[in-house]
Parts: sequence; structure tokens; C-alpha cells
Amino acid sequence: MQTLEIPEIKVFLNIYDINPVNNYLHSFGLGAYHTGIQFFDTEFAFGFHSGSHSGVYESEPRESVQGKFRESICLGTTHLGVEEILDAIEELKIEYIGCSYNIFTKNCNHFSNDLSKKLTNKTIPKYLNRLAGISYYVRCFIPKCILNINNTMPSKIRHGKKDSMHLNSKRIRKNRKLQTDTQNQSQGERLSLTNHDEKNESNIA
Repeated sequence: MQTLEIPEIKVFLNIYDINPVNNYLHSFGLGAYHTGIQFFDTEFAFGFHSGSHSGVYESEPRESVQGKFRESICLGTTHLGVEEILDAIEELKIEYIGCSYNIFTKNCNHFSNDLSKKLTNKTIPKYLNRLAGISYYVRCFIPKCILNINNTMPSKIRHGKKDSMHLNSKRIRKNRKLQTDTQNQSQGERLSLTNHDEKNESNIA
């Protein structure tokens, strides 16, 4: 009997244009972008709010209200299981507090990059945060009205303090159960094969 293998979990980077100027800057490796990390059918991103709890939130993939969807890039597959992925996200939720959002040094792309490294050991494309990096050095010349524009966490899906340490996505739980069932079935088949082999050896003896 063939042993079932647990499917690899693919990790995607979803990229959004947050300014029409990207139509001109993108070809030069620049632009203003919002990004989120997707696995299964849930996207995780980081946004600003004035509270002291996490700014990491979940949303439907490719449907962020922060900008116009541009493209999705497959970053590869992760060697982590669902529980380990959720643990990695929880660690980042502690670090990425809503009020700590900074358009230059701690934005949604920094979060996506950190989560990507945890899941795939890969970084996101450098052009996504290049404009923020350049702007940091000339920030004193940038109008305050631009500096005050934040990638605000959508209020309708904002996590409360009690939820900031617990992901409650039904979609994640569904896929986690699916993976667990696959693991249990695979383990059961291996056990069945082992018992069958031991019985045959006993009969031969």
C-alpha cells in the first residue's frame, strides 16, 4: 500500500500599487507598493493603527483595500507545518505593533520580508521597498502631508487586544485539520504495513 505524502505549502507574495505613479516608476525599479504574504487562501499583512496591540491582520488574498492588485509571486514552498507557520506569525505579531508602523523603516513590506524569511528563507524583491529606503535619507524635504499617510489597518478586520495573540481564521483551521487528517492517515497506513510485515515474518518463522 502506497504511503500518502503531506502536500507542500506554497507561499505567495501579493503586490499592490498604492499610487498611480507606479505605472511610470515600476520599469525603473521604483514605486510605492503594499504587500502581503499568502498561504492557502489567507493573506497576512501589516498596517498602522494608534493602539498598542498588533498591526498584523488577515484578509482575502489579492483583495487588499490598500491598493490596486498588481501581481502575485510564488516565493516557493515552506518546510514548516501549519502550526509552525502560525507560531512564526505570532512571533512577528508581537514585534509589529500597530503604533510602531513607520513608512520608511517599518512598513508592510518589512513585515512581508520578515515573514518570507521565516517561511521560505528568501527575501522579497528589493525594488518593493527601494523608494522607502531612498526617501528615508531625504525625509526632511518631504511634505508632512505625505509623511502622515499611513498604510492603515482596515477597521472592519482589526484585531482586538484579546485577539492579537490568536489567529482565528476558519480557513486556516480548515486547512490545518486537512493536513492533520492526511498525517494521521499516512501514519495509519505505515503502521498497517509494519504490522503486516511483522505478521508475515512470524508465519515464516
